[in-house]
Amino acid sequence: EESLEAKRTLIETLARRSAGRPFILSNSSSILPSRIHPECAGLHFFYPVEITGMAEAVIQDAPRAGIVDLVRGLASSCGVDLLIQDESAAFAANRLVLPVQAECARMLIMGVPAGAIDAATRSDLAGIGALSFMDAAGLDVVLPAARNYLSRMSAAEAACHEPLTECLGAMVGAGKLGSKNGNGFLSGGPLPWPRSTTPECDPEAFRLLLINSCASAVERGVIGPSEVDLVLSSLHGSTTTLAMAMESTGVGAIARSLRDLYRGTGLCYFSPAGIFAGGAE
Repeated sequence: EESLEAKRTLIETLARRSAGRPFILSNSSSILPSRIHPECAGLHFFYPVEITGMAEAVIQDAPRAGIVDLVRGLASSCGVDLLIQDESAAFAANRLVLPVQAECARMLIMGVPAGAIDAATRSDLAGIGALSFMDAAGLDVVLPAARNYLSRMSAAEAACHEPLTECLGAMVGAGKLGSKNGNGFLSGGPLPWPRSTTPECDPEAFRLLLINSCASAVERGVIGPSEVDLVLSSLHGSTTTLAMAMESTGVGAIARSLRDLYRGTGLCYFSPAGIFAGGAE
């Protein structure tokens, strides 16, 4: 359960039953370990583990002695690749696709059919559609995680992503939890927005949005280039690397397209990352 209160309560309960001073690890996908417990570390697995083959560790500043080795050992024993992050870079894997998910939500609220959106989000960088991905994760899991991510953004950045929490809130409120109950974006009953055939869904805009998000994260030191490629390959079924995708399109072309998208929408996630900003004019 992606609830800070629930996690704190559970840890208090376990502490009363435990001898000594046990290590504390959290599988949360969005709650910083320091908010759960002063000695907690994050070890977030991506399910199904046997398919994704990766996890991300979130280590607090001045961690308890031995906890990093413990986390490494657990990940190794499970045969998964491990991304190690501090809390400023926490949950980078999920945050890479947050702009894409927010744009999907904006399109859904505008009435674009879910199937068209899901198809448009597939590319050489993402073989799995963004709506399919959220359905599989569980919308009741994605919603609190998205709220936690937005709570740590600037006001302007959070405002750009608000359609995502609005959309997910409406879905969960209607009992649409995704694949777990056969009722999500792409299955079950109708979506809670009037369907329109007027708005168009541009696959290249979604691809460029993902490129921009990944490039920006690398520039800010949130995640390394090889780690981006691991996330895209393991979680989203990419068939190329970020560098190859940028090369195939061209930095100048990406810059010009992002500039136009940003001017047309005013949405911060279309604002070109630094590597593209110089070629945006």
